[in-house]
Amino acid sequence: MLQSTKLLLLAVIFMVIGGNQLMAKFIGPSISQNFNYTNTKGPVVSASSPNPITTTVRSTTSPKPKTTKVTVISTTSPKPKTTKKTVISTTTPKPKTTEAPNAYNHPKFHLAKQKLNWFGATVYCKERNWKLIVLDSEKIRKEFESYLTKYNLRKYPFWTAGNQLADMKTWRWGLDGSKLTYSHWAKHQPDNYKNQQHCIKLFANSLEWDDDTCERAINFVCLKH
Repeated sequence: MLQSTKLLLLAVIFMVIGGNQLMAKFIGPSISQNFNYTNTKGPVVSASSPNPITTTVRSTTSPKPKTTKVTVISTTSPKPKTTKKTVISTTTPKPKTTEAPNAYNHPKFHLAKQKLNWFGATVYCKERNWKLIVLDSEKIRKEFESYLTKYNLRKYPFWTAGNQLADMKTWRWGLDGSKLTYSHWAKHQPDNYKNQQHCIKLFANSLEWDDDTCERAINFVCLKH
């Protein structure tokens, strides 16, 4: 009798267990089984069910559209090239004048605007690649006097390059120039007054030669060539 009761109890248990499994196939797990559902792209698994049911959820998110690169070609016309025009002047050049309109820009003589002693006058002319006036012939002396007369300069005394500074007795043109072979001394000149007159100047008005103190500041003219 006891054995029959056990068999009956086992039969009831199998029926209950079998009935629950059959119901789960048709209606799914009960609420008490704590079924978890997550809306993801992967499979969903119940943590408490002895036989987890796998559910695949497909994402409905639309894929990102592809980006298409568009190349824009400029239709702007290139700037036109500029052409340089060479303009040839047809103006007739002015003829060169043989003499400047004033005494300070003569083609052969240069009148300095300041007064200097003989040494300063010599340096002034040399710095400009000229030389203090040299009157070593009748021709150049008359030409120079004509220049002074034309520009009303005869009333002033002028230094020349003549001096005797090298040995205090021999007259030369420049410090190391040639000896005088031509002269136009005024009467009683040179007199070497007080033994201090070693440079040659031109007397005002007559333009004759006179020896004078080299330290005296007077007018002077440079010979360009």
